[in-house]
Amino acid sequence: MIRCVGCGGRNAPDAQECEWCARPFKESASRGRQVWPLVAALVVTLLLVALAWWTLAATGASVQRRASPAAATSSLPPTPTRLPAAVPTPLPRGGQVVIVNTDGQGASLRSEPAAGSQRLTVLLEGSVVRVVGPEVLDGDHAWVEVQDDSGHRGWVQADLVQPLDTGTSLPG
Repeated sequence: MIRCVGCGGRNAPDAQECEWCARPFKESASRGRQVWPLVAALVVTLLLVALAWWTLAATGASVQRRASPAAATSSLPPTPTRLPAAVPTPLPRGGQVVIVNTDGQGASLRSEPAAGSQRLTVLLEGSVVRVVGPEVLDGDHAWVEVQDDSGHRGWVQADLVQPLDTGTSLPG
């Protein structure tokens, strides 16, 4: 069915002119007018896709260029800087030590020589305790087994104790 653009009349598909108004049908021209909007839409779509791809490619390339110096330095593993190991002062078994270096917070007496183990009590700074076992290393920390005057026995970080001698002045 062909519709006349002049009068809107319906005509047979093989008609050469409109049966209502006698207007001749130009087959190639009418079909050409229907195709151009589709071609124009296709071209615009392709241009928009190309522009979006180019924008994404340009943005990704500039981000990579800016990030590449940092990425090159961060891809290398960091060089560990080990401090020289502290040489612990040997704490004689059975000797007395005083709790120090806690900024007044006290030292946790732990059930095991590890920071995550159960806290038995807190030994106040200046408390005197007795060493009952050797120092033990757990990772980066040394621990010493001690017992307080109340009979609590456990582990304290070795850097929080100092041997008690006649020259040590106790706070308080």
